Amino acid sequence: MGRMYSMTYALSTIKGRGNVPVNQVLAPTRIIVSVVLPPLGNAGTTTLPEQYFSEAVRIEEKIRVDQLSKDERKRLREREIDLWTQVIENRSSPEPLKGQALVERAKRYSESHRCEQAIEDVNAFLRDGSNADAYQVRGQCYSIGGQYREAVSDYTSALALGATNPFIYESRGSANYELGEYSKAVEDFSVFLKVLPSFNVYEKRGDAYSFLEKYELAREDYAKALEDYVEATKGRAVEDSDSVQLRSKIARTYLSERNVKPAIDIYKKLIAEFPRNYEGYLGLAEAYLVGEDRRDLNSAIEAATKAVSLSRGNDAYAFAALAEARFRSGNVQGAVEVLERAVKLEPENQQFQDSMREYRQAK
Repeated sequence: MGRMYSMTYALSTIKGRGNVPVNQVLAPTRIIVSVVLPPLGNAGTTTLPEQYFSEAVRIEEKIRVDQLSKDERKRLREREIDLWTQVIENRSSPEPLKGQALVERAKRYSESHRCEQAIEDVNAFLRDGSNADAYQVRGQCYSIGGQYREAVSDYTSALALGATNPFIYESRGSANYELGEYSKAVEDFSVFLKVLPSFNVYEKRGDAYSFLEKYELAREDYAKALEDYVEATKGRAVEDSDSVQLRSKIARTYLSERNVKPAIDIYKKLIAEFPRNYEGYLGLAEAYLVGEDRRDLNSAIEAATKAVSLSRGNDAYAFAALAEARFRSGNVQGAVEVLERAVKLEPENQQFQDSMREYRQAK
């Protein structure tokens, strides 16, 4: 009874329940500070715009280097933006100085997610000039706003102009990922990882490999991400959600290959290690359902029920897994009742809507 537990189900959770959607975790492109002090006149002859420029540079250096409170950092950042504005608006500012000030102010706006203002500054600069940093800043803002094609275009322009900041590749890879350009995302993440190995980017590349159905390569990246994460957090009290997530993703690659046993083993180990984390129970329920062995349905119901309880009824996928397990066991009315809870949490989820239609037709 019932359809095959969708092989894209576990995979789809990479962009859903399995981790925070990529567009929410797009790491802002780290903009390497490359402010060049303008040639200054002799002592006592420095112009006012040059003085503003120099002070802004000193403040930026202080922000980057010193250990500052949040309030002090915010105060200095606003002062720096004000100084760049003084350079831009001063009639005696040379055009090259004014142009660089526009780019630097755009960077500061971008870092505080004031993207509309940042894009205005970049557009003003690009009317008369071309600069890798400018394209990089605007690309970052486009990424934050979900304009991924525009972001890719700007990151590509920055690289074409000789930008060497490796984080551009990470950001372009993330934008390509959001566009479904998974092969291009892999290429960009690979360039970044050759320079700066990072568990976060190994995980992103693993996600891209998963969508390309290159599950062995995805497992390798998730395993490397897990190894680097454990090393990076060694000796510190950290939230274990990242560890659970990475191990869950390894398990899902096995499920996508219909290799249920290693996935079940992973989830059972997660449950033993983190008995209060519902992800392990939910993954175990999914694994039993992918296995399609009717003898495992009671185990799937038990695991999914535990996931619903531990998630305090706030995870739609826990309800969906429980609904599917009930449906396959012949409890159609119970499946409908539980799936209604999932739909209430995620009313736009098309998979839930499709399942609801199937369940009701079977009544």
